[in-house]
Amino acid sequence: MCMNTSIALAHVNTECFNSAPLNATTGQPPANCCSMWFIELQFEKSTLNLDLTYDIQTFVENVNSQARKSYMLREGMITQVIYYC
Repeated sequence: MCMNTSIALAHVNTECFNSAPLNATTGQPPANCCSMWFIELQFEKSTLNLDLTYDIQTFVENVNSQARKSYMLREGMITQVIYYC
Protein backbone atom coordinates (compact mmCIF):
# COMPACT_ATOMS: atom_id res chain seq x y z
CA MET A 1 0.00 0.00 0.00
CA CYS A 2 1.32 3.41 -0.95
CA MET A 3 0.72 6.32 1.42
CA ASN A 4 0.83 9.95 0.43
CA THR A 5 3.55 11.42 2.64
CA SER A 6 2.21 14.94 2.05
CA ILE A 7 -0.86 14.18 4.17
CA ALA A 8 -0.02 14.83 7.81
CA LEU A 9 -3.44 13.91 9.26
CA ALA A 10 -6.82 12.68 8.06
CA HIS A 11 -9.68 13.38 10.46
CA VAL A 12 -13.08 11.79 9.84
CA ASN A 13 -16.17 13.44 11.30
CA THR A 14 -18.03 10.35 12.55
CA GLU A 15 -21.43 12.05 12.45
CA CYS A 16 -23.40 10.99 9.38
CA PHE A 17 -25.31 13.81 7.71
CA ASN A 18 -28.46 12.58 5.95
CA SER A 19 -30.37 14.56 3.39
CA ALA A 20 -33.62 12.82 4.36
CA PRO A 21 -35.01 11.57 7.68
CA LEU A 22 -34.90 7.85 8.51
CA ASN A 23 -38.04 5.75 8.10
CA ALA A 24 -39.78 5.64 11.50
CA THR A 25 -40.70 1.95 11.08
CA THR A 26 -37.52 0.46 9.62
CA GLY A 27 -34.94 3.01 10.81
CA GLN A 28 -33.50 3.00 7.29
CA PRO A 29 -33.03 5.95 4.95
CA PRO A 30 -35.23 6.20 1.86
CA ALA A 31 -33.94 4.50 -1.30
CA ASN A 32 -32.88 7.82 -2.83
CA CYS A 33 -31.17 9.10 0.32
CA CYS A 34 -27.74 10.71 0.34
CA SER A 35 -25.38 10.44 3.31
CA MET A 36 -22.31 12.59 3.70
CA TRP A 37 -19.12 12.23 5.70
CA PHE A 38 -16.74 15.11 6.19
CA ILE A 39 -13.05 14.25 6.14
CA GLU A 40 -10.51 16.92 6.95
CA LEU A 41 -7.00 16.54 5.55
CA GLN A 42 -4.07 18.39 7.03
CA PHE A 43 -1.01 18.64 4.82
CA GLU A 44 2.67 19.00 5.51
CA LYS A 45 3.72 22.65 5.35
CA SER A 46 6.14 22.01 2.48
CA THR A 47 3.35 20.78 0.17
CA LEU A 48 2.65 23.21 -2.68
CA ASN A 49 1.19 21.07 -5.47
CA LEU A 50 -0.43 17.75 -4.62
CA ASP A 51 -2.11 15.08 -6.75
CA LEU A 52 -4.69 13.19 -4.67
CA THR A 53 -6.04 11.08 -7.56
CA TYR A 54 -4.59 7.79 -6.28
CA ASP A 55 -5.60 8.52 -2.67
CA ILE A 56 -9.19 9.38 -3.59
CA GLN A 57 -9.51 6.34 -5.87
CA THR A 58 -8.17 4.05 -3.11
CA PHE A 59 -10.55 5.60 -0.55
CA VAL A 60 -13.58 5.03 -2.80
CA GLU A 61 -12.51 1.44 -3.51
CA ASN A 62 -12.08 0.76 0.23
CA VAL A 63 -15.46 2.28 1.14
CA ASN A 64 -17.21 0.28 -1.60
CA SER A 65 -15.40 -2.93 -0.60
CA GLN A 66 -16.40 -2.58 3.04
CA ALA A 67 -19.99 -1.71 2.06
CA ARG A 68 -20.20 -4.84 -0.12
CA LYS A 69 -18.75 -7.07 2.61
CA SER A 70 -21.24 -5.75 5.17
CA TYR A 71 -24.14 -5.96 2.67
CA MET A 72 -24.78 -2.21 2.94
CA LEU A 73 -24.04 -1.43 -0.71
CA ARG A 74 -27.22 -1.67 -2.72
CA GLU A 75 -27.89 -1.41 -6.43
CA GLY A 76 -27.79 2.19 -7.60
CA MET A 77 -25.68 3.43 -4.67
CA ILE A 78 -22.51 5.33 -5.51
CA THR A 79 -19.59 6.77 -3.59
CA GLN A 80 -18.74 10.25 -4.76
CA VAL A 81 -15.89 12.41 -3.55
CA ILE A 82 -16.21 16.19 -3.63
CA TYR A 83 -13.43 18.31 -2.26
CA TYR A 84 -13.08 21.94 -1.26
CA CYS A 85 -9.90 23.89 -0.71
